[in-house]
Amino acid sequence: MVAALKPLRHALALLCVVAGTLLARPAAAQSDSAAVERMRAAFTINFARYTSWPAPARPAEPLRLCVAAGDPQFAAFVQANGLLVQGRPLRVQRVQRPEDVAPCDVLYVGTPAAADLLRGAAGQATLTVGDAPAFLSNGGIIRLFLGDQQMKFDVSLPQATRSNLVLAPQLLRLARAVDTGTP
Repeated sequence: MVAALKPLRHALALLCVVAGTLLARPAAAQSDSAAVERMRAAFTINFARYTSWPAPARPAEPLRLCVAAGDPQFAAFVQANGLLVQGRPLRVQRVQRPEDVAPCDVLYVGTPAAADLLRGAAGQATLTVGDAPAFLSNGGIIRLFLGDQQMKFDVSLPQATRSNLVLAPQLLRLARAVDTGTP
């Protein structure tokens, strides 16, 4: 189990170091913003690597990563199109309406309409990731955010369970906070 944790720990540690380094340079704010968006995409894809879905009807089908975000965020995600995640090619597509969310395996929400899109994913086996402060209370599974010049994330296990998803213990250990649903 420790051996399985090392690749994730190294990848997330490297992403955090890179984010901290890039965010410490205010003179290059625009390129730093693009770097942060690439990191959001990389973290989201790594979350998918440590998520178990119910068995797909056709295991060779692409893993559909849907993005509801502005152009800079979408551009960062599109760079990962075709990447293999759990042996499945990643297919990145943009969504804007709750009814567009039905075929998504992963949904990244970086728009103010998060609550509407999360309602569209409710009851489906969709890993939802977003950055809004109220993302988890609106029904999201993983909230990804910048804190202390590094990427951090919180997890809602009850929402993952409702979505029929299992998050690997290695992922949960790296979370800043994990809501288990118990007071």
